[in-house]
Amino acid sequence: MYKVGGKGFMRLTTAMISRIGGRESNQDRCDYFYNGQKGCWVVADGLGGHRGGERAAQITVNTVLEYYIKDGTATEETLEKCFQTAQKQVSIEQDEHSEYYRMKSTAVILLFAENIDSGTVPSTSRSEESTEEESSRESSTEGSKEISKEITSEVVCGHIGDSRLYYFRDGKIVYITKDHSVSQAMAEAGYISHEEIRFHEDRNRVLRSLGQKESIRPDIVRIPGPYRPGDAFLLCTDGFWEHIWEREMEIDLSKAETPDAWLELMEIRIMERAPEDHDNYSAISVFFCEF
Repeated sequence: MYKVGGKGFMRLTTAMISRIGGRESNQDRCDYFYNGQKGCWVVADGLGGHRGGERAAQITVNTVLEYYIKDGTATEETLEKCFQTAQKQVSIEQDEHSEYYRMKSTAVILLFAENIDSGTVPSTSRSEESTEEESSRESSTEGSKEISKEITSEVVCGHIGDSRLYYFRDGKIVYITKDHSVSQAMAEAGYISHEEIRFHEDRNRVLRSLGQKESIRPDIVRIPGPYRPGDAFLLCTDGFWEHIWEREMEIDLSKAETPDAWLELMEIRIMERAPEDHDNYSAISVFFCEF
C-alpha cells in the first residue's frame, strides 16, 4: 500500500523497440497505454509461416488495448477477456478474408492498475505531535476520525505462444513465462536442457497462438506485490530473447538508469550476434519508479 503523494506513490516508465531485423517485413507489433493509474503493455509476433502474420499481430495489439482502456482493471478475468476478444477479432478477419484464413500471432500482455481506497481511520499523526493543550482537546473528542486515502497496486500478466515476459526484482529475474513451443515442452520433459531451447531445431514450432481453430488457453499469472522502485518488466518476442542470455539481461539492467538505456544495451548484443537473415525483434521495458 502506498500513501497518495507520499514517497511510496509509484509511477511506471516505459521504452519500446520493434525492428525488422534481416527480414523483408516486420511481423511484430507492440504498443502500450498508461495514464498514471492504470496501464496495459502488449507485444505480439505474427507467425512468419502463415500469410497475414503482421495483420494478426496488429489486430491483437489494437484489440487488447481497446478492451483494457474500457475496462481498466488488472485482474485475471480482465486479462482472459483481453485474450478471448483478440482471438475473436482475429477469427473474424480470417473468416472475412480467405487469404488470411491461417494467420496467427503470439501475444504477451502486462496489466497494471492502482486502486485508491478512501476510508475513515483513527487520527494518530496529529496526536503524536500535539502539545499538552491539544492532547487535552483531542481526549475530549475521543473517537474523532479523519479521511485517509491509500493506493493498492495490482499486476497481472499472461501470454500465448513463445513471446515472453520477464520480471526483475533487485536486479534479478524472479519470474519468466514458459513458451508454448515444442522445444519448451521437451525441456519440461527433460529431453533437452532449458539452455538448449534457443538452439533447438523445433524451437519455432509454436503450440498455442491467437488465430488457431481450437479454443485458446493463455497462461495468466498474478504477480504478487508489494511492488518496489527498481522492479522491472521485459516483454519481448523470440527474435529478441533468443540472442540474449538471462544473466546478460540482469547485467545490462544493473548498468541502465532508464528503460531506454536498458533496451539499447541489449540491442547491442543482438546486433553483435544475430545472423544476417535474423528474425524481427521487439521488446517493451517497464520500470517501477518513485515520485
